[in-house]
Amino acid sequence: MADILKLMAVLAHPDDESLGAGGVLAKYTAEGIETFLVTATRGERGWFGDEREYPGLEALGQIREAELHAAAEVLGIRSVDFLGYLDGELDKAHPAEVYYRRHHRSGQSRLPLLPGSGSP
Repeated sequence: MADILKLMAVLAHPDDESLGAGGVLAKYTAEGIETFLVTATRGERGWFGDEREYPGLEALGQIREAELHAAAEVLGIRSVDFLGYLDGELDKAHPAEVYYRRHHRSGQSRLPLLPGSGSP
């Protein structure tokens, strides 16, 4: 039996999976590649509406997390994992350590997808 191909996308924020890599993720899941998503933040600071309507860090993070799970289901992503960094503080993350700690050791992924989004 052939090894099952696996892909892991490591992205900064909810919506990066759709806006930045959605076509790639949908293509590979449609081809039967097990696709996993790791998102560094919950997008807590990604509010572009009226300042008076901003729900706060925690509530916005919950909203964006729910949106991400919905998008992941449509894209066929097998699982979503959050690294727990606060939006806007990714300069504290070390990508190689995060990747190894979360996925390489477990054998969950053989090929990471690390598209640049302008975020550190």
